[in-house]
Amino acid sequence: GDVAVLWLGPDEWLVLTAPDSAASTKEALRDALARRFAAVTDVSGGQTVISLMGRRARDVLAKGCTLDLHPRAFGVGQCAQSHLAKASVTIRQVGDEPSFEVIVRRSFAEYLALWFRDAALEYGVVVNASG
Repeated sequence: GDVAVLWLGPDEWLVLTAPDSAASTKEALRDALARRFAAVTDVSGGQTVISLMGRRARDVLAKGCTLDLHPRAFGVGQCAQSHLAKASVTIRQVGDEPSFEVIVRRSFAEYLALWFRDAALEYGVVVNASG
């Protein structure tokens, strides 16, 4: 639905929501975890998502990432943290086409978008940028 929960490690999760429901989701999580040793931190101001989709999306990602993104090893609903073109990222496959979301710090977003444009050139891919 409108919320995705990504497991990043033994005690770390990343919750993705629509921007208009971030505050209510944060409060609901804080209430639900109030009696546990847990922290809920809003990191949305420092992160952004770049979507990459299409027949050659895996090939483009493979140019700058050492993860095995072959469909036998990495499928829809899976995520992993890694480095992509020297930027720390979380990669999540969201569709079979294939379609990926690359979560990256905002300070690296422009660099990574430009890297994607360059990496995709040999495949005749057009990069669409939207605000």
